[in-house]
Amino acid sequence: MTKSCVVSQVNQQCHNIVNLHEFLKTKRGIVKCAKKSQSSTNWNNNVKHNYGRFGNFAIEECHGSFWIGDRLIRRSGSGLVFLAKNKSSTNSNSEFLVKSCLMESSSSLQYEKEVLCNLGPCSNLVRCYGDEITMSKSGEQIYNVVFEYCCGSSLRDHIIKFGRNGLPEPIVRKYTRDIVRGLCYMHCNAGYIHGDIKPRNILLSPSDHKGGCLVAKLASFGLARKLTPEVLCDEEISGSGSYIAPELAKDGYLDWPADIWALGCVVLEMLTGKPAWSFESAYNYLMNCNQEIPEIPSKISSAGRDFVKRCLIRSPYKRRPTWLLVKHPFVAE
Repeated sequence: MTKSCVVSQVNQQCHNIVNLHEFLKTKRGIVKCAKKSQSSTNWNNNVKHNYGRFGNFAIEECHGSFWIGDRLIRRSGSGLVFLAKNKSSTNSNSEFLVKSCLMESSSSLQYEKEVLCNLGPCSNLVRCYGDEITMSKSGEQIYNVVFEYCCGSSLRDHIIKFGRNGLPEPIVRKYTRDIVRGLCYMHCNAGYIHGDIKPRNILLSPSDHKGGCLVAKLASFGLARKLTPEVLCDEEISGSGSYIAPELAKDGYLDWPADIWALGCVVLEMLTGKPAWSFESAYNYLMNCNQEIPEIPSKISSAGRDFVKRCLIRSPYKRRPTWLLVKHPFVAE
């Protein structure tokens, strides 16, 4: 058995607040929150239980067969996400991202690892280097998945950094090209729907080529589903708030056009520096699924406006597939 995780508990108050992200997760979530008279969080009892046992811990030391835990990055769901280093190297390029959770609550993490193994290597998808089970000091099994570390942070952080004016359009074109290529690989080559495209799930990593430019890579495949003629979503297939497609919010219908709608929302957010939907409009959109689409500012180039419009078509059958979007003038090289 490899040297195990050593963790120490950190006291943390439980804030009984439904934030904007949680509130806008799904149409079902909004209706559920609106009908509740008593205060509550969005976690089910099982996740609460496991989160209390593991999620409120801070990593002090964590070792696998070839990696050493370095520092905690964030708590995610019922587990931890932390930076790790290769045991046999001091090179900064040997850093990994490790997601860990209790073995008994690892089904979602195991599924994400399985999806990435099925997808195979692609330069615009975050790579998975494998999984490993370690043992905590208290004797509990911990499931770990080792991912590629993208040191450029997330696209969400990048958008916040540039402020309310949005990213320069040449940069938006570059990132959009990367995202479309990643989606095209998933849809056409591997036969998968991502299901949760949003800036937080798009990571930036330095390019292997000289020039210092960043490459956008799709991450977080826990909601990915195998592409079939029709995928009807259940309670767990939800997408995220203001990026969820109309047909998914209204009818629970999930197919590749849902990724295209979310892509349009992400591109618009990069260009404007703000989410495609305001709080009020997102609430009305998810509650009523009205006929509106987000406003596209006139300052955006004609190619940019056309690209966004082809993504944000309310009818899923009329949205452009990725194999056509990669040829669009907005992203074509």
